[in-house]
Amino acid sequence: MRITGVTWQWFRLPVRRFSSAAGALTERIGAIVRLTTDTGIVGIGEAAPLPDRQTDTMAEINEDLKRMADSLAGYELNSAQSLDELPEASAAVSCAVETAGLDALGRVQGVSVASLLAPAIRDSVAVNAVIAEPDARLAGEAARAALQAGFACIKLKVGMERTIESECARVALVRESLGPEVLLRLDANGAWSPGQAIRIIRSLAQYQLDLVEQPIAPGDPKDMAAVRSAVNVPIAADEDVTDEAAALRLVEANAVDCLVVKLVVVGGPRAAMRIAEIAKKARISTIVTTSIESGVGVTAALHVAAAVPGQLLHCGLATGSFLAADLVVQPIEVEGGYMRIPKKPGLGIELDEAAVTRHEIPQEGRSDA
Repeated sequence: MRITGVTWQWFRLPVRRFSSAAGALTERIGAIVRLTTDTGIVGIGEAAPLPDRQTDTMAEINEDLKRMADSLAGYELNSAQSLDELPEASAAVSCAVETAGLDALGRVQGVSVASLLAPAIRDSVAVNAVIAEPDARLAGEAARAALQAGFACIKLKVGMERTIESECARVALVRESLGPEVLLRLDANGAWSPGQAIRIIRSLAQYQLDLVEQPIAPGDPKDMAAVRSAVNVPIAADEDVTDEAAALRLVEANAVDCLVVKLVVVGGPRAAMRIAEIAKKARISTIVTTSIESGVGVTAALHVAAAVPGQLLHCGLATGSFLAADLVVQPIEVEGGYMRIPKKPGLGIELDEAAVTRHEIPQEGRSDA
């Protein structure tokens, strides 16, 4: 099977109420990438840079995709290993093109992307609900709604309060709304200094925390290790996990109990798998999550979660509800706190072409390079 073309369309999707320590998110910008082959099969992927960089990297992504289109013309795509020869590109572009390649391979071979990534896969993946409502009362209402929907794990965005007392009051209200049985994890998105993190986590530990994700700004594993050693709550790294080398630095510093992996950050499904293997060897856990992507990016992350080795915690894939619209015909639904792998080959989803056109960014538009 040979690649005959790489095309893409930029999109802008409105986001419902979503706030974190990094600020409020009102839209998601990205590109749907199509990889066409001489078999007539078309694979799809998503290049959605992180929200804080989504506009200023559009030109960079366009240039990377144009180079990809030129380099991949006539490229033989016959196995997942053949993707090793892909040209170097930004993480978002590598993620999109590799995902599209795996989607095309899976469709041709009649198997799922997850099955291309690992010999043994999960049929479904446990997922957490995300509460990103800064108002304490509304956060409590969201917690009760998640409980009623069957979620067994909740991730609460924190780091938005000015005092330890107000942080504790908000977390206490959410814990009260959930009851004692539901797992409650916190995500500070790097909002605290190491000293603040230690003081705040110690104060919040009374609320039976599953873990605290990225309590301090990324960049120094030794600081994260100091926080971890000073508290009795498991610590996960998210923004610090930018690639395999960064994951290794965290492990070697004994800085974390869990690695959180975003495909669009680390460069695609197979890079995510390699980081999960690092976690397995270090006897720590893995979480696969999204950055509020469309159904294409979410489904790619779901396939990776189904395939990762070692201990997989509840994953951050139930983010579709934050989008006011989607780009796939039938987004993967959450049922009782789980998401099931599609039964169709490849990613197992289809683009809603009308939706892609409706949410297209015309000035960037489509490239037929």
